[in-house]
Formats: sequence, structure tokens, C-alpha cells
Amino acid sequence: MKNATIVTCSAILFDMDGVLLDSTPAVERHWREWAEKHGLKYEDVIAVAHGTPSKETMQRMVPHLDHDKEAAEYERYECEDLVGVFPIGGAAVFTSNLPAEKWAIVTSCGHKLALARLAHVELNAPKILISADHVKKGKPDPEGYLAAAKILGVAPADCLVVEDSPNGLKAALTAGMRCLAVLTTHKKHELEGATHVVDSLEMVQLNPSSNGQISLTIDAV
Repeated sequence: MKNATIVTCSAILFDMDGVLLDSTPAVERHWREWAEKHGLKYEDVIAVAHGTPSKETMQRMVPHLDHDKEAAEYERYECEDLVGVFPIGGAAVFTSNLPAEKWAIVTSCGHKLALARLAHVELNAPKILISADHVKKGKPDPEGYLAAAKILGVAPADCLVVEDSPNGLKAALTAGMRCLAVLTTHKKHELEGATHVVDSLEMVQLNPSSNGQISLTIDAV
């Protein structure tokens, strides 16, 4: 590990899509269908959809809709159609070795959809899962990450966030947390400001620790 760095923290907060699982093919297909349905350009929709709650994307793109009804129908369809949702290498092993009280997921998708996707790729859901249903403002607002830290009883500065999107990175930094960025959906220059950058969780090793802290060896790019 040429660029290996030892990092310690009290808790790890994971984004889900693009970090623990790959839903990009499904997400892009669903938004393409939605854009066509409403006579919108797919490129305009997908430009704001990644890392943003569906309801907020819809509010920005089609202000006159009944957004609660539209978002509920959209999530129901996403839960039923999980074709194109895949596991990401290293995620299952890494999370299974973390103490249950030391990690959480903070995702921009709805709670039912998050559980459906995790089950589909055979990843165990953590005890703490903050979804779009639990916050008033989605990423890049820090509300979700701050809520997870509070429930875990960990100061924001002692948390390490694992993210793949600019919106998620901004949320983590605004919350006063360090951020480990993974290059699964965006380029390195798009994630400027991240504390550490890796290609995937396969480049992160969990070290033995006896003082209640999490110790990681990160092979940064």
C-alpha cells in the first residue's frame, strides 16, 4: 500500500447507493422512463437526481405535480423492479466486521426502497438507517448525517462518512465530518475536499482495535 494511511474514528456513516451497492443501471432506467412520461429531457433530470431524494428531484423538475403521490408511486415501482441493482466489492465483508453500534447508513432514497435494495444484494441493514423519510432536507443538507451521529452518541468530528457523490460530500463536510470518497460514480476532481479518496471499499482495511475506536488502513488514490 504505497499511499496507505492509518485513520481512526468513533463511527462510520455510509451512503448506500454507489458505496455499499450499485443501483446506477436501475436508477438511470427508472428516471429515463419518468422523464419520458413527463416530456422532460432525461439528461436534465439525471443531472440532479443522483444523491438527491426523488421527491426533491420531482419538485425541481415538475413543480405543479402532486409530489407526495408521485414520489410514493415512483418508490413503489423502484421496490418492485430491482433489476440492475448489484453488490459492490468489499462492502459486505467490511460492514459485517463493524460493531453494530459503530455504523449507520444515511441514504437519499426512501426507507422501504433502502431495505429492498439491501436485501436484494444480501447486505444486512444496520440498526440505524436514516432515509429520506426521516429528514426534512436531503443532501447536500447535513441533517441526515447529524441525525445519525446523534443517535450513535458520537460527535460529528469523530465520524467518518463514506460517500460517492458531490451532494453527499458537501453534506458530510457541512456536518463537520471527515469524508472518505469512493470513485464509483464520480471522478476524483468532482469530489474535491474529501479527506481521503479510494476506488472502492476494497482499498480500505479494518484493523484490530481495543480502545473503542475504529482503526482503518486506507490505500488512497
